Amino acid sequence: MVTGLRTNAETVIDHELHFFLLPTHSMASADLIPVINVTPLFDGTLQTTTPSPAVLETVRAIHEACTSTGFFQVICTNVSPLLIKSLQACLERFFGLPDEEKLALHVEKGGPAWRGYMPWGGEGTKGRPDMKEGLYAGAEHTEEHPLFGNPIYGRNQFPDDKIPELRAVVLNYIDEITKLGKVLCDAMSVGLGLEHDYMRKYILDCPEPVQLFRAFRYCKKESEDCGVYGIGEHSGILVPCSDIVVVLTARIDFGLLTILSQHGPGLQVRKFAKSRVVPTDPSSDANP
Repeated sequence: MVTGLRTNAETVIDHELHFFLLPTHSMASADLIPVINVTPLFDGTLQTTTPSPAVLETVRAIHEACTSTGFFQVICTNVSPLLIKSLQACLERFFGLPDEEKLALHVEKGGPAWRGYMPWGGEGTKGRPDMKEGLYAGAEHTEEHPLFGNPIYGRNQFPDDKIPELRAVVLNYIDEITKLGKVLCDAMSVGLGLEHDYMRKYILDCPEPVQLFRAFRYCKKESEDCGVYGIGEHSGILVPCSDIVVVLTARIDFGLLTILSQHGPGLQVRKFAKSRVVPTDPSSDANP
């Protein structure tokens, strides 16, 4: 999930979760991304043999979005706005820590779980360093977990002595977004004419979904060769940096579903069929 939060004129904090993934719907046109009210998905009938008409309309909207733009924004989710605000506040404090304190949590110290701090330039896109630093996390796994020690399975690294509440906030957020992701996958299954729990049974619960949480802080920096601000491209999504949106190279995210949350203007989507870039709605209650 990506959240664009402008902390000042120079930085943007983002986070994303790869989910290894009375409705009024605004469907996509040439210049719009669909905005879908998902309230009906929580009325209790989606997971039954007789979904309500409102659920079926929402399912239709999601199916149409997935088969056209491949990207849509949702409003009225089950994720607490207070939790999102708490997460944003914790992330600002984390990225404000001295470099040496963040480097003590380097992802390389997390072993194959690949959890912790990713320093500036630690990742790149086709030979170019991404101008960002990050906090990587996931569901907490102990040695008793059957997959402990495998790639992306293991313990998280948090600055518990400096920001003690960060751990609980991130893990709670992952839980809530995972619940939302499962409901969206139920809707996608129904839209495909399958049983509502098809994706859960054959993809997500085999034995469990892989939840990859990524929090990034982008900084305005000029590249040496083209004089623009470089942060990479995610699944056709152009992420904001300062007052402009730029593309370095294309990169496709892995997984079934990437859930993003937007809190400022600048997030755009490339509609591959027409090779066009269109904006998303930056309103606080419309989240990709």
